[in-house]
Amino acid sequence: GTVRVFDANGDEVFSESFLPQNDLGGFEALPPGDHVYTFDPVEKNLQPGVYAIEFEAEDRNQETFTVLPMVEGTVTGAILAGEPSIRIGNQIYAVADILEVRRGSLTQ
Repeated sequence: GTVRVFDANGDEVFSESFLPQNDLGGFEALPPGDHVYTFDPVEKNLQPGVYAIEFEAEDRNQETFTVLPMVEGTVTGAILAGEPSIRIGNQIYAVADILEVRRGSLTQ
């Protein structure tokens, strides 16, 4: 499996395998289910900006399959006019694309 990151112009600016490595430097297969991939543009020496992320994966038979990325963040707004949407940071997501909203931890 590979993750690829594109800048606002559509140019690929980063890619890497998202599979875990074994002690011999080879890649291990992931079991079916949900997995976490954290991407920090600052850690990858990318400038602040808008990026698109794409995942490519193959099964044991080398057949490509869809990886559905999910985003986690703090809801910073809601848009009720037109198509209802949720704002997370500077990104807007259609309500139809939201899988779950839950209360975060409260700080005092």
